[in-house]
Amino acid sequence: MDNQVLDKLEEYNWRQIEDLNQRGGRMLSVVDLLLAGTIDLDLAAYCCHLMSKGASILTAANPGGAGKTTVMAAFLGFIPPGTKIVTVSDSSILDPKHPAHKKPEYLLVHEIGSGHYYGYIWGRDVLRYFSLIEEGRSIASNLHADTLEEMKYVLCDELDVPDRLLGKVDLIMFIAMHRGRSYFDIRRRVSTVYQSFNSKHELIFEHDPASDKFACFKPELLADTRVQKIRSFLEELMKRRVFEHTSVRKSFVEFYKNLH
Repeated sequence: MDNQVLDKLEEYNWRQIEDLNQRGGRMLSVVDLLLAGTIDLDLAAYCCHLMSKGASILTAANPGGAGKTTVMAAFLGFIPPGTKIVTVSDSSILDPKHPAHKKPEYLLVHEIGSGHYYGYIWGRDVLRYFSLIEEGRSIASNLHADTLEEMKYVLCDELDVPDRLLGKVDLIMFIAMHRGRSYFDIRRRVSTVYQSFNSKHELIFEHDPASDKFACFKPELLADTRVQKIRSFLEELMKRRVFEHTSVRKSFVEFYKNLH
């Protein structure tokens, strides 16, 4: 893919991400989330590593304003260059033969919810959505749930998504809000992160509110050379105070050329 085509695709993808912003203000990046303490370097590096390999992602939280859309949008800044983001704006896009489907692609749903809003899906469309996950085609969405059990109840029990299809989602992240000393002192933290291994989700990161630290339950994953390269890349962005979403994405596209 030549630079001109890639630049146009990047502009198109950015418009899809900007459309997620319904609360106003600037879309936050992974670096913003690091600086805010929402995630730490190990968690960020490993999850960016998965996204850079085309991982499907779901983010979740029950309270509105917890940051599930923000976290999802931030990690979409690390999808492989040359991948198109296709917003599921209506049910027709969930037809496997829809002309919009040109791999590699991410099918973006603003929320798995019953509201009649742009980019929302519900009912039988949710099963159709998960059925489209395959090599070269990933999904990115969020929903209201605080735990993996709650998520499975919504998706599998209420919406008839089989466990085997949910097992195709590589990365699931839950977000929690914690109040500080005052009503307006709110900390948003990624509370738990699950990765799918052989179609079964296992806990890989967890936040401890008491210490405000993140624990990794599979530290061997962090030793991967690729993960360490991404960690160093994120550290450098933090030192240089590169945090605006499009600037982080532009830096990552350049970095990606030497990542493999």
